[in-house]
Amino acid sequence: MKKIIIAAYILLCICLTGCGGTNQKDYGENYNQEQDAQNFSMIRNAAATENGFYVLQDQYVYFIDKKSKKAVPLCGKPNCKHKDNSCNAHFTHPENIQAYAGNLYVVAGGSEELTCSLYRISLDGSQREELKVLFRYDSGDSGCSLDFTIHRGYGYMAVNWMQKDREKQQLYEEYVKKVTPTHSLPANMVKAFLVGGLICVSGQAVTEWALAAGMDEKTAGTWCSIALIFLSALTTGMNLYPRLAKWGGAGTLVPITGFANSVAAPAVEYQKEGQVFGIGSKIFTIAGPVILYGVLTSWVLGLIQYVAERW
Repeated sequence: MKKIIIAAYILLCICLTGCGGTNQKDYGENYNQEQDAQNFSMIRNAAATENGFYVLQDQYVYFIDKKSKKAVPLCGKPNCKHKDNSCNAHFTHPENIQAYAGNLYVVAGGSEELTCSLYRISLDGSQREELKVLFRYDSGDSGCSLDFTIHRGYGYMAVNWMQKDREKQQLYEEYVKKVTPTHSLPANMVKAFLVGGLICVSGQAVTEWALAAGMDEKTAGTWCSIALIFLSALTTGMNLYPRLAKWGGAGTLVPITGFANSVAAPAVEYQKEGQVFGIGSKIFTIAGPVILYGVLTSWVLGLIQYVAERW
């Protein structure tokens, strides 16, 4: 669930300027760079002063001198290597930087876990202070975007964050668990054995009938294959074979009937697209690779046998 929280934080003058008092100062209607907002919802990672620019980059605040155009980390600590969070220029996940009344204000991760705080840092980087925890993240929040600006003694902040809806997530997980079929390997093996065995028994019955009719063993085997393929294609078109396959699993795929089903099923599914672009192009989508590599393998093995016999 997406929450949009727009809050105006009235930061006391003591937090922003170090001054107290309850009287509202009249700044007039003219723009004052020292007191008026420099930007809002436009440039979050940069602030400008008379001497240069302050930029957030890779969790550090850099000062860019207007004259030299050189960028240096904003840290006044002597002998600081600017490589860890002990550096005054380092901030955890900084979101915004503002220049106001002779100081810089940075919104970044707080010193406490799951917090977002307002920091004040001097323009030379020698002084840094965590002024106030602006808000606390919830463990279910998946992220947020933030705008912050200071205008005439007041701080204004808009937070837009994505919050995980735990209740909906839990209901969804329960639904998925409910509709997901549970599988038992021993039960599936028994079903596959029964279905595959029944198909093989049916094929053997056709063979025995052909032999009893006076056919030789090779012809009887051919009639067995023809009967099983015909019955598989017929039951596929009647939507009976898919139901049997759903229950019997691999038992319906291993025999020759499974191969016949793999040819007939795409033809039935794509018949609405026409004879050429439907049935013609899709009929061997599944069985095509089997036929291709089966024929190719038989050629290779036949060639090997031929060469071996000639030698």
